[in-house]
Amino acid sequence: MKFVFLNILLSFIAFISSSKAQNAIDLDIRISKEVNVLHFVDHLSQWSPYTGDDAVVLYTSEFSMSKEDSLMLELYKINREQLGWESEINLFNWADHDYDFSLIDDSVKYEYQAIKLVVDYFLQRKTSKKSLKEILNNKFKKLESLKPDIISYTAELESMFTEIDPYLKVWKEDLNFSHYPIYICYSHKENSSHGGANGDGVYSEFDVIAGRDFIEIGFGIITHEITHKVTRVGETILDMVQADSTYPEKAIRFIKKYNLTTDKLVEILKSRDPNGFGNPEYKVFEEVYVYFISPVLIHQYSDDKIADKKKHYEAKSQLELARIWHGVSLFKEELQNLDSQNLDKDILIWQLIEIYYEEIYFPNYQ
Repeated sequence: MKFVFLNILLSFIAFISSSKAQNAIDLDIRISKEVNVLHFVDHLSQWSPYTGDDAVVLYTSEFSMSKEDSLMLELYKINREQLGWESEINLFNWADHDYDFSLIDDSVKYEYQAIKLVVDYFLQRKTSKKSLKEILNNKFKKLESLKPDIISYTAELESMFTEIDPYLKVWKEDLNFSHYPIYICYSHKENSSHGGANGDGVYSEFDVIAGRDFIEIGFGIITHEITHKVTRVGETILDMVQADSTYPEKAIRFIKKYNLTTDKLVEILKSRDPNGFGNPEYKVFEEVYVYFISPVLIHQYSDDKIADKKKHYEAKSQLELARIWHGVSLFKEELQNLDSQNLDKDILIWQLIEIYYEEIYFPNYQ
């Protein structure tokens, strides 16, 4: 009888362990020398104004920009523009797989070949005293030296995401964090960094001069962007609004209160703030919620800090960002006491839509 009980106990422990493993949030952190080189050349080319000039400052501090350099960067720029921003993580994945052309679709193979040609050219760039390859290798070694601390912080972050799981599953039940690679790059200039989520993944630059002190700041970009990826808040509210045959009573009351229709509400969500950055309202709604998750919930922003953010952007006349931080304060007030045990997700989402319409939507924003 003891053996039977022991077997049952071991089976139960195994089941619990298995369930935890299935529910665990696994972040796919990647630190790749090849990706960092490609990222450097990508920003050196300044193919987009959003790349900034950090890589140019680094390069021209060590090398004079030759005529051949300029021609190669122009070749890169022309082909990179053809691919656009959404190809960024695809390019990173390709570099991470040793530039394997068998992974590339024939329709863009010419552009990828041109990009590889330019990357190879700059890796050979040298003077009698220095080489770009050596300079970049040294920066990568500094990034690698931070790897134990990055992995340790990643474990903390995975735990944080697990703790706030109910806030994420409001939007999507199956949260597949591991589907999105997270690339860590070294910054090209001290006290400056870039990051983004262009394509199916995320990247963030870490200031390797600042070292360990910058790890949490570098992960700030990652937590925000990966939340966008796994929740897809904007798409969810568009789908809900367009599924008018399944509106809960809460939604019907809201629709009647403001004399709206499904078509009108969709039109509102797709409209753009003339004083904003050109984003549709459903994307601004998503930004409000994601900022509530990260940094507010994860990094525990106080109400005063949220208010300061709003004032900061108002002073700079960046009204879309001011609206977003105003919205964050309202969403926080609504969500901070979330009861995950008795949660009706549809009703909660419609409550947030109503708050958004009444106080955050640009014609109604005070």
